[in-house]
Amino acid sequence: MMAGLVFRKQPGRPAKKPISDDELLELYRNHTATEIAAMYGVKPSTVRSWVSKIRKVVEADAGQ
Repeated sequence: MMAGLVFRKQPGRPAKKPISDDELLELYRNHTATEIAAMYGVKPSTVRSWVSKIRKVVEADAGQ
């Protein structure tokens, strides 16, 4: 018997972006966050967060 063990539900979303930054930005130029979210099984806010983080890195690199 397995008394005392706690089984946790696995998260329902990927732990990391399933595509590269360049691919995501290209998709975002032609599709909405909602459409991309449906493609990858995540929430639209997750897609917007990914894009926001990529843009911050690009802007920081451009400023140097």
